[in-house]
Amino acid sequence: MITVTDAGRKMTADRRSVSVQRMAAAIDEEFTPAERRELLAMLALLDRLGERL
Repeated sequence: MITVTDAGRKMTADRRSVSVQRMAAAIDEEFTPAERRELLAMLALLDRLGERL
């Protein structure tokens, strides 16, 4: 068994934040507005799928 320290939690959150920022930038730069709307619609479907698993 392991225990995560406060510093470990912060490091994980910081890394996740950087990944999210990079993904948002890539979506903004690489996808058209119509494609971004499609991605947004797909997220709702993926959320539903995740809830069923």
